[in-house]
Amino acid sequence: MFASSAVSATTVMAGISSRCGLTRIRQEKIIMKFKEIKFRSHGVDPEGVHGVVRFRNGYGLSIVRHSYSYGGDKGLYELALLKIGTLKGASQENDWDIVYNEELGYSDVLGWMSEEDVDNELHKIENAPKFNEAENSEIVSFAHAVPESK
Repeated sequence: MFASSAVSATTVMAGISSRCGLTRIRQEKIIMKFKEIKFRSHGVDPEGVHGVVRFRNGYGLSIVRHSYSYGGDKGLYELALLKIGTLKGASQENDWDIVYNEELGYSDVLGWMSEEDVDNELHKIENAPKFNEAENSEIVSFAHAVPESK
């Protein structure tokens, strides 16, 4: 199960059909939407927010808006591509590192993103091929902590 501050893209039963006595379950992906992200306060700025979304393909996205983020002063968001499951012994909400992947458009963080832009990135990363160490040019590991919400 995913932590409360993170949302997982999952599959659901969309329909059940029966053929020759066999039951077949059709599954469809739930496409993550901006409005479903569970944001917490950001430690850098008490007015800021931070959300982490995890996908089954090993990627995730960190979505922030605060006074120091690109576009934050205009109410826009900054995204970082994440590799999920990197810190042994860390709580699940802290178990990630920033990764760069030029094929996915992440040679750096992406700033000045509207809610619609975030929706587009969520869809793109959710449908990206499974994380592959060789295809990701650089993994940046740093100490990070998601502040507890009050």
